[in-house]
Amino acid sequence: MESIKIFFEVGTSHKDRMNLYVDIYEIIGNKSKWHFFYEDLYDELRVEKEYLDTIENILEADDRVWKYYKEEEGWVDSNFPVEKYKNYFTNIFHEHTKLAIQMYLYDQTVDLEIDSTDSKSMDITTIWRLMDRTVHSFFNMISLWSGEYFGYKNQPSYLEVEAMSRYLTSRAFYCGREWQWKNCPLSSSSTSHSKHHLSSHFKHCLLLVDHTWPQEG
Repeated sequence: MESIKIFFEVGTSHKDRMNLYVDIYEIIGNKSKWHFFYEDLYDELRVEKEYLDTIENILEADDRVWKYYKEEEGWVDSNFPVEKYKNYFTNIFHEHTKLAIQMYLYDQTVDLEIDSTDSKSMDITTIWRLMDRTVHSFFNMISLWSGEYFGYKNQPSYLEVEAMSRYLTSRAFYCGREWQWKNCPLSSSSTSHSKHHLSSHFKHCLLLVDHTWPQEG
């Protein structure tokens, strides 16, 4: 699949960013296994090569988009399990994208597939339960056989708790590192979105905060 980094105009709201994917969904829908990820300073959109022209036409015409570029090597995931099982993750990410869009549309009461007679907007309990079910489902399934690797051979439910605890800790450190990077003096007030600018400042700030990562062992 192709990988496109999308940068938005200054002042573009998060909902405006989401509306871009609603537009894409309405045009290509399920004809593609496309999906997106929010990366704060930019979004990453992945799509099959045959739909690249369609996506680029959408981005060129969209006033919310400041600039975008396509990764020459396409989507090569830096997370090795995702790269190894990419066919599965492509489907998972696509379905998650569809669900996120549908729930957003439900919240905006502009439903495409959900029963239009139900006009209630989304609430925090529903959003939380959606997140919980999405994460819990795979933790639950993989815990059934993988517990022995973590010392919970006959107690798979304990492994789910341990895995979620480790996940929470890992994400907390990651978010802390991202926060420190964004508050690094070299990047705090920059307006340049160039690939070189982002990578050079990111590497410098990582040197300042590398001690915040937990050590293995």
